[in-house]
Amino acid sequence: MWDLAIGPQPAPAEEPTFHVYASEWVERRRAEVDARTVEYFEWALSNHLLRYFAAMRPSEITPAAIKAYRAHKLAAEEPLSASSLNKTLKILAQVLDDAIDDGYVTTNPARGRKTRLRASKSRNGPGSS
Repeated sequence: MWDLAIGPQPAPAEEPTFHVYASEWVERRRAEVDARTVEYFEWALSNHLLRYFAAMRPSEITPAAIKAYRAHKLAAEEPLSASSLNKTLKILAQVLDDAIDDGYVTTNPARGRKTRLRASKSRNGPGSS
């Protein structure tokens, strides 16, 4: 690609799969955060997000794909709690924020209240009759 004002420009890189992009995202963050945070990233990605989104490209992760992921995790033999599921969605949103910066997506479908689950209040908890 050539820009008359500033000369030749590199061609945009081919969009990686979510697996490749998220793995690179963790490596970029490793020096910025403590070891426990890296473990948290790896838990969310390796145990949950990559099992569902690995082969997709960031631009293929749509609101519908996120809803399907949520339904899949809630219907699993050992479903995630609302809190744990929301933690995985937070990591997904952080990865996709960087994908915006890198030009692979224009909006982040993992951001916003509609993607998160509300924690249900226990009717059998302390103070209930």
